[in-house]
Amino acid sequence: MKAAEIRPLPPVRIQKKQKTLSTVLFAAGALILLLGVFCFLIGDLQLPAFASINSRLKSVYAEYLSTGQPLSFGDTAAYYAVKFAVVVMLIGLLLLLNAYMLLGQHWERYRDFTCVLPALIALALFVYYPLLDLVRISFTNWNLMKEEYKFVGIKNYKWLFAGSGWKYLKNTLWVTLRYTFWEVFFSLAGGLLLAERAAGVDRSIILPVATKPEQVHHINDAAAAHNEHAFVTNMFSFACIHPDYEDWKQELDRIAARNMRGIKLHPAYQQTDLDDPKYLRILERAGALGLIVVTHAGFDIGFPGCRCCTPEKARNALQEVGPVTLVLAHMGGWRCWDAVPELLADTTALLDTAFSLRPAEAEEGDPQWLSDEAFVNLVRTFGAERILFGTDSPWADPQTELRHIRALPLSDEEKAAILGGNAKRLLRI
Repeated sequence: MKAAEIRPLPPVRIQKKQKTLSTVLFAAGALILLLGVFCFLIGDLQLPAFASINSRLKSVYAEYLSTGQPLSFGDTAAYYAVKFAVVVMLIGLLLLLNAYMLLGQHWERYRDFTCVLPALIALALFVYYPLLDLVRISFTNWNLMKEEYKFVGIKNYKWLFAGSGWKYLKNTLWVTLRYTFWEVFFSLAGGLLLAERAAGVDRSIILPVATKPEQVHHINDAAAAHNEHAFVTNMFSFACIHPDYEDWKQELDRIAARNMRGIKLHPAYQQTDLDDPKYLRILERAGALGLIVVTHAGFDIGFPGCRCCTPEKARNALQEVGPVTLVLAHMGGWRCWDAVPELLADTTALLDTAFSLRPAEAEEGDPQWLSDEAFVNLVRTFGAERILFGTDSPWADPQTELRHIRALPLSDEEKAAILGGNAKRLLRI
């Protein structure tokens, strides 16, 4: 059998709406840029002696080097007017850049970057700049109260690491670590737990991914430690493995010895084809140890050109290795669904429902989602006993996904198998 031909999406043509949007962006950008220039000139003229901003910078910097006094522009209001003007001008230039790229052929190549550029600018202004300024301040005697401070070299660092400040540093680090832990727990684990309870989910499986070989051991230790208390949260973690990890065989043995039920692979993130010998040896050993293998299947939003786990490669892998419980996420292959029944129905592959069903807000016919009809056809082709419920949380809401599957034209027996019966059988719970 031949794999169904997968054609790349046609390039986006410049539509009338794009031209209109580019015109609006250009006009807005020009007006905002002019506003910024106006504010800059007004603020600059209000600075002492009507000096230009460049000459004033030079003079106050020379003053700072000679006296050790903080940089001052005299009139504080004028100084902040200039800073505000610079920010406004950057926004205007950004809008002009977006207008140019939207109208020209550069948009498709750089549109993702330009979309996040406002956030990057905000981070630079309000996060990274203050952090860098703190480095400068650390070499002064500023006590956060007085406005005057002088350069003192590494005196503060000597006090911090070799003097009485060491105890304060240790206490600060300990508080930071505790805060970070509970922040992560409540925002991520706690949020997932609340979402599960609201949806009526009894148990969840965490699927960690190692994007680098050196991450494997640490991630698996953390996953095993989490499982020791999983009876409290009912969230159980699988392990991970990377195809380039040198001690892959010993690590798989260690995973099985810790009673972890499976591993997660991600060919796109790990930049390795699923039918590559490095993956085949992992699948072979995992099958011998009775470990479940869950892998991303199909294309990936973050790697549009990557074809590391197409249905054809999954079929090749299953033909090369011995018995293994292989779960192909996203109903066998995200955006490769036409080839899934042809190439995988007669294999032992299992499918999960994660990030595949078309949400209510998506347009009908959107290629990145399965229609209800296509989803039901896949269930009937493979059999409900080979379908596992998954949400790809936090990318999807468990309650919404459950409601969607329960509304499909499937029998109660089929829904029961998909929504928990099959998972109980595989996990032996």
